[in-house]
Amino acid sequence: MLKSSTNTTVGAVAITQEELFDTPLIPAHVYDKLPKLLMKGCELMSPDTRERDVFFTSSLALISGSLPNYYVHYDDHKVHMNLFTMVVAPPASGKGVVSLAGAYIKGIEAHLLEEYNAMVKLKEVESPVEGDEGNVNNSKRRKLKLPRKRHVIPANSSAASFMGILNENGGIGTIYETEADTLAQSFKQDWGNFSDLLRKSFHHESTSSSRKTDDAHLVIERPQVSVLLAGTPQQVGSMGLANPENGLQSRFIFYYFDSLPFFKMLKGRKDDSRDVVFAELSNEMLDIYLQLHYNEEGAQFVLTDPQWAFFSNWYKFKMETVSRKYNGYTSAMVKRTALVTIRIAGILSMLYQSEEGMVNFVDKVHCSWQTLRKSLAIADVYLAHNLVIFSCSAMSAPDVDMHQYLDFYSLLPEGEFDRKDVLEICAAVGFSERTLDRRLEKLRKSGKLYSAKGGTYKKAKK
Repeated sequence: MLKSSTNTTVGAVAITQEELFDTPLIPAHVYDKLPKLLMKGCELMSPDTRERDVFFTSSLALISGSLPNYYVHYDDHKVHMNLFTMVVAPPASGKGVVSLAGAYIKGIEAHLLEEYNAMVKLKEVESPVEGDEGNVNNSKRRKLKLPRKRHVIPANSSAASFMGILNENGGIGTIYETEADTLAQSFKQDWGNFSDLLRKSFHHESTSSSRKTDDAHLVIERPQVSVLLAGTPQQVGSMGLANPENGLQSRFIFYYFDSLPFFKMLKGRKDDSRDVVFAELSNEMLDIYLQLHYNEEGAQFVLTDPQWAFFSNWYKFKMETVSRKYNGYTSAMVKRTALVTIRIAGILSMLYQSEEGMVNFVDKVHCSWQTLRKSLAIADVYLAHNLVIFSCSAMSAPDVDMHQYLDFYSLLPEGEFDRKDVLEICAAVGFSERTLDRRLEKLRKSGKLYSAKGGTYKKAKK
């Protein structure tokens, strides 16, 4: 194992180079039998390398914002497939692969621009310049301003501009920036900090803004925003993402790594075959995007009851193991990683579905067990990377008191019990007898226990 005394700073906390080298790769079995749209791109990358992982991770993020009218019911909420992703590595470590994933949305961007230009030609309006209304032959003309849909929203937008573009897009958009510093600089400005809008967008919460200049009040009911950034560890800190109290940290997928220094063998010619494949990916993604765009009824991603039960038990275990190692701050990270898992499963399932034919009339897309397990394996890697980011925070120290509560709860009887029944358990985990009632009440208020009868308690059903 490589040892190094070199440290990299994330926010205000240093992380060893060894930890950066040791962040896990996505397992090789994940790449077996991927949807063809993803497989064709990943096959252009070196196998079992960071390069392939970065391309795959970036592609998922961009595709997540290219599946309109596609949703899943998650915990009684209608949720779309949007992902927030950031590839993090020191300079010249291989983040440039993020730009290659842009092939997936190139066709969509070109289509929207072509659509806008066609609309301008059809609806162009000529009128006299103000102050010269009587001169119908006035040579000075102006075009009627028409809304223009953009798939990619510039990261250096002001908050007002971001809202305006999102409004013209019908609440849908993707932030795609290979230099995260661009967004970090915007966040530092009063006019450019729309991090609150991003936090709301992750769960599609309604957001609004007012502009004094034109007395406009914009309301976006269900924003659907995907984010793909590439940046250095220092830029994670400058965006506030190194702080777990900033709700954005737990909403992001981080892929965090460093690589050994080497200089690759270069060629003095261009490989046109790669461009051909990227052009195919662009066209195929555009085709799926348009089919879903015109599927006005929408397509629903569905899991079976046994799949939901398996998934829930998986993350119950994750929640306890991660919380025991760190503290309560990680609960938000685990919960949102669970949602990310379902979104990844939904993306993969839709791409598999598209291989079977047109998806513009599909009303339900079913999740296979293989896809669910594949998505859990992918999300496990992202959670491990996110925990490296979290461990850089001064707030990552283990919470001993919370660990005692978890131990206490796990040892409580499964049936009804009263205060006397748990006195020995209380002593075993280090609680004093005089605080027992308060601790039982805290568990009751959190929904872990409920009062049965005659001063007895019972664990809530799992």
